Amino acid sequence: MEIKSKKELIDYINKISQKLSKQAKNLKNNLQELVLKLKEHKLPELKKVRDENQVKKYRIFFVSDMDEEEAFLHEMSIKGMYFKEKKGIRYIFDKGEPSNSFYHLGYYEKDKMDGERYLKNYEEAGWKSVFHEKAEFDGTWHYFRLDLPKNEVAPQIFSDRISRMALYQRLLASWQTLIVMLVVCLLIMSGIFVFTLMNPSNAQRMILVLCLLVILLTAGAVLLYLYIYLKVHAKYQEFTYKYGKRQFE
Repeated sequence: MEIKSKKELIDYINKISQKLSKQAKNLKNNLQELVLKLKEHKLPELKKVRDENQVKKYRIFFVSDMDEEEAFLHEMSIKGMYFKEKKGIRYIFDKGEPSNSFYHLGYYEKDKMDGERYLKNYEEAGWKSVFHEKAEFDGTWHYFRLDLPKNEVAPQIFSDRISRMALYQRLLASWQTLIVMLVVCLLIMSGIFVFTLMNPSNAQRMILVLCLLVILLTAGAVLLYLYIYLKVHAKYQEFTYKYGKRQFE
């Protein structure tokens, strides 16, 4: 094409630009469609592979059951299941080769301890942090793992016994107050229920139902917290008897 003037050159460049812009737009749309198709086909396959390489177990452990929880995770590692994460009572494991891996639950409070220094101390001792979650009193639970040769046993961590005892003491104190408040609430609602029951009327039937519901819920909460309180108190007494109270003061 022969260009004879500046205007023709500008028009020619504009046409080329428009053509390239249109082609680029078409290419972008084609790429987006291709990516969507790949996702539709690959994501289910990737999810299937991930699910096949993972195992889910459901267990209930209270704060007093840390030793039992550590033992459970250790037993799973012997079976070739490596703890990855937990969501409530659901534990997720990655499949692998059987290993003599020990787990330790560490607790620290942000205001009382340097988190980076805390993790570094464990790393220097050979423990690897594999999972963490929010805990009581603005603290954090860390799940550490230590891989050892067969038949070897993981060393005990004395510093963490101190933090556990401090946590138990705070939990027992706070739960004592909570249980007392729940019992007072239970007594008040029981009194209202008895009074309404002795003076029945059509309007008061709904009050009876509501009172009964609140009484049942409150009684359930009292029993649950009392059960946990007794378990934590037993663990606290065990620590005190085994290691001596002066070590934790």
